[in-house]
Amino acid sequence: MVMSMCEITLYHLHKRIAPNNIPDIRVKAYDDVITWLKDCASGNVTPNIPLLQTIDHITRIRSGARRSRNYNDY
Repeated sequence: MVMSMCEITLYHLHKRIAPNNIPDIRVKAYDDVITWLKDCASGNVTPNIPLLQTIDHITRIRSGARRSRNYNDY
């Protein structure tokens, strides 16, 4: 999901700098991401998004980073 947003951002940055000179690789990557997002929205593709975790009765979205430390517990 993060890489998809990066591809969209890069496309729009190129579009702002030189709208008539966007590299073909950026256009293709953007089109691929838009197609993938439309497939996800229609239910044809299931994105690989981590499941929700419950820690201390608080539901959090798994981000892949280590659990933050709470220094007030010492």
